[in-house]
Amino acid sequence: DAQIALIEEKLDSGELDRGSPEAVYPELEDTSMTKVNIIGINNNHILVLGRFTKEEFLQQNFRDAVSFNNPDPPFLVINGTASRVVGTGGSGIQPRTCIGQRADGAFLFLVIDGRGAGGSLGATQKEAMDLLIEFGAVNAANLDGGSSSEMIINGSTVSNPCSLYGPRYMPDGFIAK
Repeated sequence: DAQIALIEEKLDSGELDRGSPEAVYPELEDTSMTKVNIIGINNNHILVLGRFTKEEFLQQNFRDAVSFNNPDPPFLVINGTASRVVGTGGSGIQPRTCIGQRADGAFLFLVIDGRGAGGSLGATQKEAMDLLIEFGAVNAANLDGGSSSEMIINGSTVSNPCSLYGPRYMPDGFIAK
């Protein structure tokens, strides 16, 4: 936390006295019971979608996971049941990146170009969901899309990312072998 680091820096430099009121650390919010949206793959190679507290997350034995901190989970298909999508799904026609898994365990990766890149406008969440169901997804989720949507196969970009600035440096991604 930046505020704690600043207090420690001032204490170390002698600018603050340990007994002064300004040297009191801020109360940290207890987030142990906060649930966040998780899209992950557990040690049994199963795609798991859900809202978990930290403790519940640790019990799932995730091998890989990403989290989206928004009030609406980006889950499209859960245990073979399509999510109830109202209208287009809330974000309109956009470039999309989705992950899914079929009943036989095969993973599905879907990248849809958009915003005119490669001649595509994009897709709604409902259209992406319908496509994943058509290919047999029993669990599927919408990942970060927009100019983050890019698919690379054997070192070559096979999609048409819509970023005006070229390829984006991504802090995370899914790698399939």
